[in-house]
Amino acid sequence: MTRHVIAVLCLFLAAPTLAQTSVQTFDLERLSFNPGAKGSLVLGTGQALSKGALRLSLAAQYQHNPLLYHVDGAVAGAVVGSRLSAHLVAAYGITDWLELGLQLPVTLVQTGSDLSAQGIARVDGVGLGSPLVQGQFTILSQKRGAPMDLGGVIGLTLPIGSGGSLGRDTGVAFVPRVGAGRTFGAKVRLGLEVGAVIKQSVNLSSYPQHLTDEVGSIMTVGAVVSTVGAGLRGELNARALVPLTRTSPGFELLAAARYPLMSGGFELFAAAGPGFGRMPGIPAFRALAGFAWNPSLAPACQEESGYALTDCPALDFDRDGISNAADACPEVAGVGGLQGCADKDDDGDGVMNLADACPAVKGAGADGCVAVEAPVAAPVAVVAPLVVIEQQQLTIKEEIFFAPGTSTVLAQSFALLKQTAALLNAHPELAKVQILGHTDNQGSRDSNLALSLRWADAVRAFLINEGVAASRLLAKGRGPDQPIASNDSAAGREQNRRVEFTTDSSN
Repeated sequence: MTRHVIAVLCLFLAAPTLAQTSVQTFDLERLSFNPGAKGSLVLGTGQALSKGALRLSLAAQYQHNPLLYHVDGAVAGAVVGSRLSAHLVAAYGITDWLELGLQLPVTLVQTGSDLSAQGIARVDGVGLGSPLVQGQFTILSQKRGAPMDLGGVIGLTLPIGSGGSLGRDTGVAFVPRVGAGRTFGAKVRLGLEVGAVIKQSVNLSSYPQHLTDEVGSIMTVGAVVSTVGAGLRGELNARALVPLTRTSPGFELLAAARYPLMSGGFELFAAAGPGFGRMPGIPAFRALAGFAWNPSLAPACQEESGYALTDCPALDFDRDGISNAADACPEVAGVGGLQGCADKDDDGDGVMNLADACPAVKGAGADGCVAVEAPVAAPVAVVAPLVVIEQQQLTIKEEIFFAPGTSTVLAQSFALLKQTAALLNAHPELAKVQILGHTDNQGSRDSNLALSLRWADAVRAFLINEGVAASRLLAKGRGPDQPIASNDSAAGREQNRRVEFTTDSSN
């Protein structure tokens, strides 16, 4: 009877013999962590840690039957029947779009069947695994107006682990990946990751006619659905591993839970799930548990998590562009002219308070005052606190807000634009007004130019609908070409995303 290794855990001897032969050296571990853990513990979904953010985690992992030995198609024993390992993982945000990560696995306990009768020597029970170093970068960001998050990973696995405990490959492994994700509402996030592990192939059997005896490069496809927000979070990861060599594919499901502690930036997590297929390193069952520490950003002050307003004055709970500390109505989106409170129509005349020259008296006309027959004075330079004319230029005192990734003007900017229209109608001497849209430098220049033009067109359409002659208005998109602040920080990029008005035709 010829001994050979098939599928699940393929390895073997040079030929049937009574002498014991060590298993060929290769890295048995098939699971890597997502160091920053944004979106998923194990899959990248296009997000990176923010600048200066640090995350350290330590996990223990158990694998059941990750490497079996077959004789004529039947399981003759487990080369590795149980494996307990520890994983130290670290991530640091170099910038708001670049994160560096490191993973270091260590095999603590490893046991298997006595296969001496088949000439198979036991593997070492303890050993260092292959360190993985990687850089993760953001291409698109949902928080910056893109329809989804998109990012890439470039990683290298270094061959400095223990070969005797199946902790390293014979050379460097190249690990590229691309991840995408989108958060829906405030509850659910979906993500997808496609990648590869490119490394030198190893024949685990001396029988070349067998098609399941070579391990090496693989393609990986993963999908995750997770919950977001404060408190207990859950996620379900599905991973498919497709070999690029002569071995069988593998598939895994991994359900996980994460729970932030009350203070200090600590998080507890655990995950478990079954494996399917005959790929070496895909166990019948995998379980892991550990804790993480993020000292630079405690969970209590993450914008997507629940928190007490008084504890996080720098955040913006109602997302109206005004920090909690400066917002008189921090739980309701408002406007800057009312210290973050929503504009109202107290006298019920159809003119909002900010545009109403007589907010306490129900009146007629665009200014909200009672109509009188006496001639009225000529309009003054300042019609309302949000819009002024300075040296024949229109200056707005508040940002114009759009729905993320679109050119839809949000309701919180209606009062500002209505005042702008009223001011233009009162000053016909401003015969030509340009509406200039500007973006930050995130994403491609062409897409930013197109988005900035759509913003300008949307503002122009609003003003025309308010009675401003179309012939007086010209919309232009400047994209990222005219920043007013540094694009190296989130605050600077926020300032650069704007709409301006000018009567200078040279712009």
